[in-house]
Amino acid sequence: MAAPQNSTDYSDLKALFFSGTLKRSPQTSNTEGLINISRLIMEKQGV
Repeated sequence: MAAPQNSTDYSDLKALFFSGTLKRSPQTSNTEGLINISRLIMEKQGV
């Protein structure tokens, strides 16, 4: 069964991510990892 197509247009949305972490570089914080996943999803939707 094929996945349903999304007909919603999100191209007029903008997103701002703010991350405050206590981990030192170059460690990836858990928050940064979640932001990266969310950012990729939003980019695919044109946000």
